[in-house]
Order: sequence, then C-alpha cells, then structure tokens
Amino acid sequence: RRIRESYPFASIIWKLPSAVHIHVVDLDRLVESKIGEAALFGVERLRYMSASRSCRLYRFQKHVIEHLQKSPSFRGVLHQLDMYEATYLGAEHLYPSDGRHFRPPFNRLMLSWFYPPEEKKRDYRERGPYYTDPSFA
Repeated sequence: RRIRESYPFASIIWKLPSAVHIHVVDLDRLVESKIGEAALFGVERLRYMSASRSCRLYRFQKHVIEHLQKSPSFRGVLHQLDMYEATYLGAEHLYPSDGRHFRPPFNRLMLSWFYPPEEKKRDYRERGPYYTDPSFA
C-alpha cells in the first residue's frame, strides 16, 4: 500500500517462475557442495529442483497475481511476465547439463514477445494487429 501511495503512476511487472528440467542434468558433472557455496553443478542445487515444485510455485504465484489484480489498489498497474509454458517446452535451449538456466538467444526471444524491438513495433502500427508475418507461415 505504501508503495502505491509513494509511486501512484508506477507499473509493477511480476515475473512468474520458469520451469526446471532435472532430466537434462548430467549426473557425472555434479560436485559435492554445501548450501551457500557457489557451485553451478552442486548436489544441493539439484536436490530442490523438481518439475512439480516449480509448477506448484508457478500456479500459486499466478493465483496471487490474479487475486491482486482484482483489488482496487493494483487494478491496471500489476502485470505478469508469464514465460512458464515456453520454458516448460524449451528444455533444448538450456545450457548443457543445466536444468534451469536458458541460453541468451532463447531469453532474448522470450523477452521479444513482451518487449518487441522498435522495428517490430513500427511494423505492427503500420500493418495492424491481424497481420501475419510470412516468415512464420
């Protein structure tokens, strides 16, 4: 509430969680690690990586956002950046043997869906919302 009072014209963009893919992790690359250590392929990081847990977190956060969007305080100013389904289907775009970090081209592609480059915005304004790009046919 205090944030809305201090910044009445600000928009809030809530990025929902991404899917994780434990099936792409190479178990031979895992190293012993402790909580708090920086180990990209540490056992501790893998221990809590589960598709069901990430899906539950996603559904819970989506429910919270939808509930907040109905409240007068957040109506029209709370938006969601939802890439869960794309990340769920995009396991081949992960770094090798990493179940949760996507390579930059895939991240850029997903962000372009929400924040298109200037030339795409111009095309959209000139051609209208029902134009189909021939490169996607």
